[in-house]
Amino acid sequence: MQEQVTDIVEGILTEFPELFLVTVVLKGTEANQKVIVLIDGEPSVTIDHCATLSRKLAAVLEERDLFKDRYNLEVSSPGLDMPLLLPRQYRKNIGRTLKIVRADGSQLEGRVSAADEEKVILLEGKKEQETAIPFKEIVKANVSVSFKEK
Repeated sequence: MQEQVTDIVEGILTEFPELFLVTVVLKGTEANQKVIVLIDGEPSVTIDHCATLSRKLAAVLEERDLFKDRYNLEVSSPGLDMPLLLPRQYRKNIGRTLKIVRADGSQLEGRVSAADEEKVILLEGKKEQETAIPFKEIVKANVSVSFKEK
């Protein structure tokens, strides 16, 4: 079911090249399913984007009768607490500070200077030492938010 919803969302998103799918999550029971669709975009996702995608997706889900019983559809962008999952999210956050936990348990914090399909480049410390981190080594990466005045 998750794959079917993912395929539908990706089809709808072809109309919006600035947006991309982060993940589809299904929660609950068959009798009371919650469908969570997280999208991101460059430069950002608006409420109108979420509302439009929600309407279009709901129409297709109803038309195809994918959920036999009740379901609740939620379309939103990932919050700041949501880890980065895709290379495109890393590229979107160039210039921002990330906190990264690696598979070996080590932690890094630095500013994103570049990212491609295989790795992210962080500038660490005051000397901004460049460190390349392959995505396969990353367990968790979050944007670090600072409320300090500059």
